[in-house]
Amino acid sequence: MRIHLKNPIIIFLCFIFALFFIIGSFLLVNAAGDVQFTADTIVSLSGVI
Repeated sequence: MRIHLKNPIIIFLCFIFALFFIIGSFLLVNAAGDVQFTADTIVSLSGVI
């Protein structure tokens, strides 16, 4: 009985962790892209000025 109760919980936790990891990686990549874009914009503006 305990194994049946425990297994879905472990699977659920693994699923949540995987989802969190995927979303975290996606957000991290987006943030890095934004930083790069901001840096490029600042360089472009500096070049214009």
